[in-house]
Parts: sequence; C-alpha cells; structure tokens
Amino acid sequence: MYNNNAYKLGFENQLEELQNQELEIQGKIPSWLSGSYVLNGSGQNEFKTAKYNHWFDGLAMLKKFEIRDGKILYSNRFIRSKDYLKNTASDTISYTTFGTNSSSFPFYMWEKVLGMAGVMLSDNTSVTIHKFGEDYVALTELDKAMKFDIQDLSTLGLYDFQDNFRSGFSTAHPHYDFKRNKIYNLGIKLGLPSNYIIYEIDPKTKARKILKKIKTIKASYSHSFAVTQDYVILSEYSFKINPIHLLFSTKTVSEALYFDDKNPIKFHVIAKDSGEIIRTFESKPTFTFHHVNAYQEGGDIVLDIASGPDRKIFTDLNLDKIRDPDCFKKKIVTNFERFRLSLNDGKIQSEIMVSDAFEFPNINYKTQNGLKYNYTYGSSFSEKSDLLYWDALIKVDLTSQKTIKWSEENCFVGEPFFIPKPDSELEDEGIVISVVLDSTKKQSFLLVLDAKGFTEIARMYVSHVIPYSFHGQFFPDL
Repeated sequence: MYNNNAYKLGFENQLEELQNQELEIQGKIPSWLSGSYVLNGSGQNEFKTAKYNHWFDGLAMLKKFEIRDGKILYSNRFIRSKDYLKNTASDTISYTTFGTNSSSFPFYMWEKVLGMAGVMLSDNTSVTIHKFGEDYVALTELDKAMKFDIQDLSTLGLYDFQDNFRSGFSTAHPHYDFKRNKIYNLGIKLGLPSNYIIYEIDPKTKARKILKKIKTIKASYSHSFAVTQDYVILSEYSFKINPIHLLFSTKTVSEALYFDDKNPIKFHVIAKDSGEIIRTFESKPTFTFHHVNAYQEGGDIVLDIASGPDRKIFTDLNLDKIRDPDCFKKKIVTNFERFRLSLNDGKIQSEIMVSDAFEFPNINYKTQNGLKYNYTYGSSFSEKSDLLYWDALIKVDLTSQKTIKWSEENCFVGEPFFIPKPDSELEDEGIVISVVLDSTKKQSFLLVLDAKGFTEIARMYVSHVIPYSFHGQFFPDL
C-alpha cells in the first residue's frame, strides 16, 4: 500500500559519510560494466539556527558507485566548500544561495551587490558532475567549478579557469562537442541591461572564450540549453528575473523570478563557428529546466524539451512545499514537447510527444547528442502515484511514441542514466541506472535496468538513505 508521506525521507539531512562500502549484488550486472558513477546533490538542508528554503540550496554531497571486477563499492562525501566549512562550524547559513539569504543582515545585501558585478561568494557546487580535460569537477548555476578526486571524493579546490571571464551565473549543463573538442556553456550576467553569454571552454588551455553576447532587459532563468552539430540554441524562457527587485529588496534570486505569461519563449539559433544569430523564433509562454536533445533535419531544427506551461514546478520545489504531500496530488508538471524550427521560413511548430509526465531526461549522449535519436529516458509517475515526487522511470521510443515504465511500491527514483554497451551500434543497447529510495526499508539502492526491455537485472542496497540527487555522470575505465 502506498504511503503518501514516505517520499519525504529523501529530503532529510544525511550527515554520515561512507568510504568504499562493498554492496551485495542482487541479480547480475553486465561483465563489461566497469567504471565510476558519481552523483551530485544536496546532503544537508537544515542547521541548528537556520534552514535552506529551496531544494537547490543544500550543501553539496558527492556519491560514487565504483564498479570493477564484479564488485561495487559505495562512497559519499560532502564537498568541502567555503559554505560547508563555515556552515558546519557555526551551524547556520553563512552565504546567500539561490533561494536563501545568509543568516547575517545586512551582509547578504552586500552579497547581492557583488553578485550583480559577477562575483558570487557562495561556492556550493551542488548540481552536476563533469570532466574538464583531466579534472573532475562539480558544478552549480554559478560560474564556478569545484575540483574533486575521483578516487576518494576529496575536495581539491576551485577549478582555475585561465581567463578573466566573469558572468556570475552559468548553466549546470555544459555540452561537449566531440568533433570540435570544445565545451559550450551559457552564462548570464545580471544588470541594466543583462547579458546572455555563450562561451567555449578549451579543455587544454582551461580558457573561456566568448562566442556571442545577447543583451536583454529581462533575463530568463536558464538551467540548460541545447546544441546541434552546427548550432547552439539559447532558449529564452518566459520565466524572468527582475534585477531591481533582487538588488533593492530582501528577495533571493528564486523569489525575484516571475513567470511572464505575456512574454513568449524565444529560441535563438547561434552558429558555433561564427557566433552569428541565424534566426530567432517565438512560441507560446513556456518554462523548462531541461532540454532533451536537438538536431538538424533538412532545413529544420528539431528541439526537444521537458516543458511546463508556467513556473509551478519551480515554486513547488521550495522545501516546505515539496515536503507537503497534500500540495502535489495528481499533478503532471512537465511533458515531453517537441518544437520544429524552420530555418528557411521562420515558422515554428510544437507537439506533446507523450502524455506522461517527463523530467530528468537522458539519452545516449556520446553517439546521439546534437543528432537525430530514437530513445530517451526520464523520471515519471506510476499509475498508482498521486504525488509530485517521481516514483517511476520511463523509456520513450520517439519513432512509435510508445513508452515503457519501471516502478515499485513506495520506491522513489532519481535521474536515469544510460550507459552504452561498448562497441555496440544499437542506440539503446546497454543499461539504465538510477538511485532509488526504498522508503519501506529506509535505504537507497542502485537500480540496473536492461535498456532495451527496460526490465530490472540487478540492484544493490546502501546501508543508509541517499538524499535525492540532481545529476550524475558515469566515467568508464579506459
């Protein structure tokens, strides 16, 4: 029987740090699977004298599943950021974050002034994991990256970009171009006017180079963007930030955001080689956290996102709300939506590809990112669920528009991550892994699904609850 309160376990503090705990394998993992799956997300949201307001604010904790020689070892460790060291020493909130002001007034007003100048004091990098050259880094929505040791998850300090670039904010989802050997990202510098900044990172020189600046009066909140073989697509959502409200009030970044239902979403198509804006498209007001993929097809660009009609998915991630089961009954917050952008005549069309709720999209990134693809994986709801928090994994066949789901009673899923079988020519040959909270056992486990049939082949329980994570990466042994 479903327990409507059970999902809340994943939002509680987890202060225990484990090192190389060997996990019992229930089932069988593929013999070819060897490497480390590392996730990032909040590990602590509450302190003795203060608590974070938004799910995005919590202190960053890394989790690693090391898979090698038929064994799986689990480790977890907080990133030793300035935020972590000061917060844990004083048991309060020392720096202003996305949705929470620091506990010191008027200090956080000065932090806002610095933020408008592109200087953010917080270094709590709690959202994603990437690899810049030979360095493993944790990222958030600030223009900072924190290095860590892949072996023991120890913190190695901020990544030293070899440039004078400063934007204040960057997305947590940079893209790697395997053909050009470049990393692309989107920065936002708030001001009057504000600027979107598309930039490249050279993994060898560690330098950022500006590809394109786009001025705007009302900057949009941007968590991700999309690329094709030849273009960067900047999605300028209808979810806006007012710099004046941010600077001259006690509002946090999240509180200064508002949904402008009279302002259409804009898609700016920017050439990777020249930085030229090829075309700008407009469509109905829309909000999204995550782009699924994009690709060129004839004279069109196909752009897939997990879209919502308003900002509700964002505001409902305030911790007080997300812990209230009555707030989330029978909600579908984001759907899989496909936009077709005609570069020839500027026309735009859109359609909902599947009727199910869809979030945390994942694809066969190395072979299909920026290219036409057939399969994507995401988080969704089971048929029995009446809550917001995701309790099912979903596979979408984009050719047939059919779906397959995995779910289990009182289990709540994290982001699915596709790992391809080495040397396979089939897009969906491999496995999908996800960290799942078993609220009945009050433990989390790593779930392994066969990607083709989307059936369980193995699970490995950890001795404690892993707080819900945001995003992870698998780093195969070379």
